Amino acid sequence: MFKQLDLYLIKAIVASTLVVLLSLLSLDFLIRLIADVDHLGEKQFTLTTLLLTSFLFVPVKLMQFFPVSLIVGSLLGLGKLQSSSELIVAQTSGVSKFRISIIGVVVSFLLGGAVFLITEYSGYSWQKKAVQMRAGALGRVVKNAGNTGAWLLNDRDFVYVGGVKKTGEIKKVRIYRYTPQMILKEIISAKTAVTKENSWNLQNVTVKSDFLTEVKVRHHKVLPWKNHIDVQLVRLLVSDPDDLLTRELWEYIQYQQSNHIAPANYLLIFWQRLLMPLSSAVMFLLALPFVFSTHRSKGQGRRLFIGLLLGLAYYVCSSSISNLVLLTGIPVILGASLPPVIFAGIALSLLWVKK
Repeated sequence: MFKQLDLYLIKAIVASTLVVLLSLLSLDFLIRLIADVDHLGEKQFTLTTLLLTSFLFVPVKLMQFFPVSLIVGSLLGLGKLQSSSELIVAQTSGVSKFRISIIGVVVSFLLGGAVFLITEYSGYSWQKKAVQMRAGALGRVVKNAGNTGAWLLNDRDFVYVGGVKKTGEIKKVRIYRYTPQMILKEIISAKTAVTKENSWNLQNVTVKSDFLTEVKVRHHKVLPWKNHIDVQLVRLLVSDPDDLLTRELWEYIQYQQSNHIAPANYLLIFWQRLLMPLSSAVMFLLALPFVFSTHRSKGQGRRLFIGLLLGLAYYVCSSSISNLVLLTGIPVILGASLPPVIFAGIALSLLWVKK
């Protein structure tokens, strides 16, 4: 009997959460369609392109909409059971508030983990395809797609890379070469570079040297340059961190740390993603006090309003703490874990008061 009640509670939580999530995703899909409908007929931008590019953005939006969907869905699902006295019957049948809490926390944690995996293995890659497809159909350049620029260190050479093309060709390369005494001896500028193992073939090259005397300028069509720079790392460095897979983000963080660069912003994004399942569990906990304290006669509109307010409060708190961490130098893991810890404390305190 208890197992059936457990499954009934799980079904109520999951079903309500999915309904809210589907509603938010549908609304976002519709807004995206309306925003791009004016481009129909422009160059190669067809109705198929419009629908496909809008759909490809859906997986990456899961992580954005899931927390508020969970808290609103939990309030609506369990609130409905509370209004119809089913939750009270379950409690009188031996299902305690503690057990309901444990069931919901476990389900929320698993759902959060599933959302993380879906976003990780399809969301970011589908988003990139959508952006590239849209830009290609409209004949535009993808903004910040491998064009943000990055600095690298190769022995005593400081290297600036402007971006990486789809073909793997590197563009806008500048190399500042220094002597062992750290005196600038040469600046090499190249429009493009073709990468090979442990070597780049710089193309359309200008070399400036002898800065202490008379500056000499030489030009080369092709100039080989030996280095130990990983091309895959270059791709990561010129990408927006929000567009990187979590494992790629970790590789980027390791590179920065190996070069004694503090990657606080990237570490924050990394830990926030990993703590997604924990944050989901906290969102459910936060909904529980309002489920148990809401009178049966109260409508779903009140619960919906409470859920939206709680989701907004969590978002504001998380954003504020993130900015504070980046400004003050507080350990990043602390900044990423503080919002769920704070709201878990608030939820448990409210549950204790309502006990």
